Amino acid sequence: MKVKKKSKILEKFNLQKKQYYLIVGRLIPDNNSKLIIEGFLKSNSNKSIVVIGDVPYNDDYAKDVKKISSNRVVFTGYINNQGDLSNFYKNCYAYIHGHQYGGTNPTMINALDLNCQILALDTVFNREMLKNKNSVFFKKNSISIKINEFELNYDRLVKKNISYKLPKKYDWNFIANQYLEVFRGLTNYHNK
Repeated sequence: MKVKKKSKILEKFNLQKKQYYLIVGRLIPDNNSKLIIEGFLKSNSNKSIVVIGDVPYNDDYAKDVKKISSNRVVFTGYINNQGDLSNFYKNCYAYIHGHQYGGTNPTMINALDLNCQILALDTVFNREMLKNKNSVFFKKNSISIKINEFELNYDRLVKKNISYKLPKKYDWNFIANQYLEVFRGLTNYHNK
């Protein structure tokens, strides 16, 4: 029997449990990382913010984001180890989702599956994904205000979300089985 090694990823970046916000995603304008980080730094929070992700090409926006200098901002780059990535989610104070396009997003599903407290950009698809979870929504110009409100109401939100369960439609096995059904249907259609 193989024993899983305990992740040391938080120690690697000098992070404490529940003392950081988390952003996961590519460093592109549509994900609003720069806006979120700048808003976070204007808030009253004394926590850190961890940014997981990058872009695999030379990009001015990504460079600008990574130039934001503060001892409260931690850029990890890509985290390819799923155990380490899950460790970041499980131990964050809150996950901040700034994706403005794209519908159902895997990073949000991970945050939901691990029952993270969530602040999300106010979009139709983010509201749809979070309709059964008590979350905080922000507009592009209100992130610092919403972080302040979130921290004031944190205990109440945690209590309301304690029994949250990921809806079946976002379960990876359910999704994979639906894809298999579609592929089987296509195969049967072409074999007639």
